[in-house]
Amino acid sequence: MWSLSVVAIAQAGDGWRVHKLSTDDIDYEQVVVGDLNRDGLPDIATVGVRRNEQGVVQVFQHPGKAVAKNAWKRFLDQDVPQPHDVALLDFDGNGWLDVVTSHRDESGPLRWHRLVPNPQNQGRDLAWSTDAVGPEHNVPLGARLAVAQIDGVRGGELVCAGQGNDTTIGWLKRQNVGGAQFYIEGFRPIASIATASAMVIQDVDRDRLADLVFIHPGPKIRGIHWLANPGAHNAALPESWGHAMIGDEDDSVAGLAFGYLGNDQLLDVATATRSGFIRLLTHDSRRPLTWKSSVIPSPYNAKEGTCIAIADLNGDGLVDLIHGGLHRFGEGTLVCFRQQLEGDAIRWVVDPLAVLPRGTFEKVVPYDLDQDGDLDLLILQRDDGIGRLVWYENPS
Repeated sequence: MWSLSVVAIAQAGDGWRVHKLSTDDIDYEQVVVGDLNRDGLPDIATVGVRRNEQGVVQVFQHPGKAVAKNAWKRFLDQDVPQPHDVALLDFDGNGWLDVVTSHRDESGPLRWHRLVPNPQNQGRDLAWSTDAVGPEHNVPLGARLAVAQIDGVRGGELVCAGQGNDTTIGWLKRQNVGGAQFYIEGFRPIASIATASAMVIQDVDRDRLADLVFIHPGPKIRGIHWLANPGAHNAALPESWGHAMIGDEDDSVAGLAFGYLGNDQLLDVATATRSGFIRLLTHDSRRPLTWKSSVIPSPYNAKEGTCIAIADLNGDGLVDLIHGGLHRFGEGTLVCFRQQLEGDAIRWVVDPLAVLPRGTFEKVVPYDLDQDGDLDLLILQRDDGIGRLVWYENPS
């Protein structure tokens, strides 16, 4: 059972400082985090569109713990045609993360940007090489990307979910031929879909296999879809993947996050709905793989939810909800629902983190960017229609 307490809204959360990742005149569209140069620090990869409508892929290198709040150096800045999404994975199995981008361009639906490290200076001096994954592999154009271990090939597999009314979700099968050498066998479809507005890789049924979870925005079969991984031997057979829904609500969902909201160690789901409220789907301990539904009212009367994340921001051992909302007159809010226990009941205390006078918070990624032991928030936010990259420094 939930209860809710709201504090007065402010222009920004108490003590949270915002840092610009980039001052480039680019409309950023997607962002991911990973250690690309193996220095133990998080780097950031992103795709977007320049003012002249030229697409671009960029990687920002972490400048070091002592100067993390300063500008981050770009060590990949390359024009690409019509980018849509970006993912990080060890595509060739050589132990280094690569950048893979999806495109709406028929000459190459995917591009693989790989690092060539210089061993003489611990990999700090890096060169990039880019190859197109051509249309002969049948990857959907403009795919949404994720990474999952599916058939056991080193580095994981690239999951691609198409965009449009009649498209597919599936994965790119590769074959090792020794060492870091491999070839692409092609795209392996799993199911027909009608656009995935968001996709998450998660072991939902706790069988140690990576399942695929995606959102159908509607109107057909609207909600959260779950494709259960059948294991490496059967992964190439579409009929082997189980297809179920998480929850039976007919919400239009803007974003979802998995986490442990209670103390039962069962995986729960939080969603930001396009109606403004938060839907919680808590795992029913008495009925495996079923979820109990509850609602948290929209914070500050937001008319639409835009993003959500689950993370322990203050280090008290209880996870919090981070929620982005859009309001009647175009304001965007980012709030934290802090979890407090009152006996067996959970009370959610709402604290504001940030406000955009005219904009929205499109994506929030909890990550310790300044390496001080607490989780900061990497944000893709839209200011007056332009995607900007910033991060909010956790004051705790």
